[in-house]
Amino acid sequence: MLGPRWEAVILPLRILCLSMACHNSQVLISHVLLWTGRFRANMWLDLLSLAFLPTCFYVGLNWGVPGVAWAWALGFPLIVVPKVIVMNRILDLRLTDYLSALRPALSACTAVSAVVLLVRAGLPVSWSPGERLAMQASVADLIYLAVLLDIFRPRVEVIYKVFWVAAKS
Repeated sequence: MLGPRWEAVILPLRILCLSMACHNSQVLISHVLLWTGRFRANMWLDLLSLAFLPTCFYVGLNWGVPGVAWAWALGFPLIVVPKVIVMNRILDLRLTDYLSALRPALSACTAVSAVVLLVRAGLPVSWSPGERLAMQASVADLIYLAVLLDIFRPRVEVIYKVFWVAAKS
């Protein structure tokens, strides 16, 4: 959609999209550590990240920008593992319970990815890039919502009720 000047960033952006799933699933871990008074644990885990990730990027430089993107997509999940372990111990949370909480989003994202790839393949070539993007984004929204409301309706209803009660107060 943005033209030929942007073709070089297509692969790195696709790779970085993969890493966002891991990033979004761990965003609250540091907050949990801080809220439970584990400042030192949070600091040491961040220092581990500070040492590990630049090393990954340096190695990835051998393959250019896509290599750095792969370094992030592969290195970041590895750095999340110790954080999840520490958080699970603090909260006395089983790994299966943590992963179960991520299942709705993972299921919906998987369905969206599959359907968008099918839609992309079936769209008329005569459509402009903007029209193609708009159709794919619209289908993605609908599929995500459909999966959540169909398969995970009880969870969605609980979340809705929590927000509804919060909004009323």
